Amino acid sequence: MSITAAQERARRYLVRVQDAAGGWGYQANQTAFVEPTALCLLALAGDERADALQAGQAWLRRTQLADGGWGVSPADQEGSWATAWAIWSLASTTTTHTEALKRGVTWWADWQPWVGEPGQERDPALWIDPTAAGWPWSTGGASWVEPTALGIIALAVAGRRASPRVAEGVRYLRDRTCANGGWNVGNPYMLGQSLPPAIPPTALALLALQEARAYQTEALVSTSLATLDTLMQQAHTPLNLAWGLWAMRCYTRRPPDLPARLCGLQAPDGSWRGSPYLTALAALALAELEESA
Repeated sequence: MSITAAQERARRYLVRVQDAAGGWGYQANQTAFVEPTALCLLALAGDERADALQAGQAWLRRTQLADGGWGVSPADQEGSWATAWAIWSLASTTTTHTEALKRGVTWWADWQPWVGEPGQERDPALWIDPTAAGWPWSTGGASWVEPTALGIIALAVAGRRASPRVAEGVRYLRDRTCANGGWNVGNPYMLGQSLPPAIPPTALALLALQEARAYQTEALVSTSLATLDTLMQQAHTPLNLAWGLWAMRCYTRRPPDLPARLCGLQAPDGSWRGSPYLTALAALALAELEESA
C-alpha cells in the first residue's frame, strides 16, 4: 500500500472515531483527552474535513481552564503539560480563537518547575545543572525532557520563539543530553551510570530544537540524529516508528525502509492498534512523504 493511501485511510479513521463532543481518546470510543485530541487535529490540519477540525478546536476551547491552562482531560481541573499540546494544536490549525491561545501561552510561559541548587563535590563527568529550568509534568514537579520539548514547540509555533523560557528550555535539553547523543525521559545519569536514550524523548527533543532554530549542523543535533538512526534500526512498534520517523523526516532524512515498516502495521480499519493517538502520530510521521510514495 502506498503512503498516500495509508494516510487517507488514517484520516478517514480519525474522523470516524471522533466523539460527539469533538474530542478523541487514546483508544477509540473511550474518554477524550487533550493530548490525543491535539494530535488528531494536527494530523487533520490542511485536510478538507473542516467539520472535524472545527469540532476538535471547539472541544479544546471548552476544556480550557479559567486560569488559561489545560488539564489532561476535562475532569482534570489543574493545568499541566497537556497545555503545551493544546497550544501547539490550536496555533497550528487555526488563525482565530486568539484569546484562548493568548491565555494558554501566558499560562505556559509563566509555569515554572521545581529547580535545585548547584550541588557540591560532584564528579565533573556526571555533572547535571539542577538550575536548568525546563517544564514539569505537573505543578511543583521537576523538569523532564518530554514536557520541556513540548513547551519549546508550543511557544515557538505560537510566535514566542524569542521568549526567555524557550532559551531556558533549550539550555535544559542541552544539559540533559545522553553521553552519546539523544535523550531519555530525564537525567542522563543515575547512580554514577550513563542511562541510554529512547526514541520518543529523542524525537521530541529534536523536533523542539528545530523549532528553536538549532540546526543539523550543530554538534548536539547531528550527534543526536546519528543516535536516532541507530535506535531506529531496532524500532518495530508503531509508537517508536512514528516518533522516530516524524523527527527524521523533519530533518529531511528519508530512510527507505521505515515508512513501509510503519505502513505495514496499519490495521484494515485504517488505525494503528485501534488508537486515535497512534493513528494521528503515524499520519504525522508519514506527512510530506506522500509524493515519494
